[in-house]
Amino acid sequence: MRARRILASVFAFLALSLAVSLPAYADSQTGAPIPQGAPAPQGSAPAPQGVKPLASPPNDAPISSERAGLTVHGNIQVGEEYNDNVNDTNRPKADMVTRVNPGLDLTYVGNRASAEVSYRGDLRLYNTGRRPNEMFHTLNAKGLLDVIPNTLVLDVSDQNLMVFRDIARGTPSGVDSTRNQVNQNIASAGLTLTPNLGERTRASLGYRITATLYGSRQDPDMLTQDISLDVMHELTDRMRAGFDIVAERQLVDQNGVRTVRHSEEGDVTRVTGTLVGNYAYSQNGSLFCRGGAIYSLYDTGATVVYPTWSAGLTHTLGKTTFTLQTDASYQNNPGSSSDIFQTTYVASMAHAFGRGTVTLRAGYSRYFGQTSHYDQDLTIGVDATYDLTERLKLTVGAHRAGWDENASARGNPIRYYGEAELAYQLPKNFSVKLYYQGKITPGRHTRQSGGNVNVVGIGLQYSF
Repeated sequence: MRARRILASVFAFLALSLAVSLPAYADSQTGAPIPQGAPAPQGSAPAPQGVKPLASPPNDAPISSERAGLTVHGNIQVGEEYNDNVNDTNRPKADMVTRVNPGLDLTYVGNRASAEVSYRGDLRLYNTGRRPNEMFHTLNAKGLLDVIPNTLVLDVSDQNLMVFRDIARGTPSGVDSTRNQVNQNIASAGLTLTPNLGERTRASLGYRITATLYGSRQDPDMLTQDISLDVMHELTDRMRAGFDIVAERQLVDQNGVRTVRHSEEGDVTRVTGTLVGNYAYSQNGSLFCRGGAIYSLYDTGATVVYPTWSAGLTHTLGKTTFTLQTDASYQNNPGSSSDIFQTTYVASMAHAFGRGTVTLRAGYSRYFGQTSHYDQDLTIGVDATYDLTERLKLTVGAHRAGWDENASARGNPIRYYGEAELAYQLPKNFSVKLYYQGKITPGRHTRQSGGNVNVVGIGLQYSF
């Protein structure tokens, strides 16, 4: 399996290099900001909560530099819940589930190196054996090393989590069965050179290698290498413009199971060129846009050209923030041996008031490619938080996802989700919460599409 062999050798070297470098700067903990590696595209913005994020580089969030040295925070939660459909099928089986959820956050900030690690665990013990016991891990880790101050940066990152095999289903919730999910690990390393071209011009030349590995042999692993050039010029204090070019080579490891069935599958070479613009039209609003084309040449001989773009508008009126975003790019799809081209449109409104917040959001996605099992997805949702007292907090939310009410077993059925949580802060770093999670699948229930689920639980958490 070539992807795993190449990944093991490359990342072992990079991780060792970063680890060896950290102690060299441990005695110089000044807390000075560290130049960021692999800069995010200018104007990139986070997606609203509950809607599948738009495409972004793996290291677009800066590491906090509030405190120099090592900071450690952790927690562990234990609880018990009742689930009336533990297998999420059209033939419900109920069970009591014991949950153990550890969490750990580490942050290191030195003079020329920094690192962040965030881990969450989820152990599920089914009391009557209606479902096998499960253990899931979610990890986000990244590190930065300023190899040549303000000029050359090495960055490494790793993300491990459970994802749907069907990309259109978005992010799994706590009531979705893991039957349609697979463990995904994305490891990435990159070098970014940022030569000084003047006070108003920023340029970066980068190389990145990314491995996407799955915990199941039926889902092909991928190894991607790319070289990028990004140039931005500050036209005025409020306006910037530039361009970027990316050349990418993606290798697909079939794990000896799959064969290429379509011309737009398997190993591929891509070239992307885009023009970029940012404009802050006031203190309360800004917009960004990126547009161009992606040319793909598959080893099968097929060629595909798609327009690509990423644009957004953010505006704040008092305590209300409005956000519009759109994106068109290739996204990894675990269930196929090639990426899927996705166009996404997202709108959200967030309002903060005295003791709480309310967020409304809506998102629409469409998918293109010979290996997609469906072509559309619509998500609409609302979330709210309210502090009943200084210690007691209420959180509620509801959203709709999916597209086809009578979707086939491999389709994207309509689902309705709801959740409510009441959390109370106890003395000495303890807290307790009561919660409810539910899902309704109104269409034709199948083993793959799932059924109706209701979960009621209680948890006790200790933080340190």
